[in-house]
Amino acid sequence: MFGRRVLLPAGPAALARAAEVPLVPTFVFRLGRRHYRVVARSPLMVARTGDRAADLQAAVDHLAREFEWAVRQTPYQWKRWEPVWHEE
Repeated sequence: MFGRRVLLPAGPAALARAAEVPLVPTFVFRLGRRHYRVVARSPLMVARTGDRAADLQAAVDHLAREFEWAVRQTPYQWKRWEPVWHEE
């Protein structure tokens, strides 16, 4: 995200791949007191090739781009309580 490596869980992508269902990145933006905007982005089907690791990595990379999009919409609403950036 934002040109840096991040640690994201592969679990949602692995579950979607196993169940053969799409992941739908969904975000809730606060507009004001008791007013929100819910945005569902385009569904993502996780590939099922012979390379499970590559399939999951591609899906997680796609989700990272979706998270980046959401943070760019309202950066002041984003908070994560654990380290995000992966230091090599």
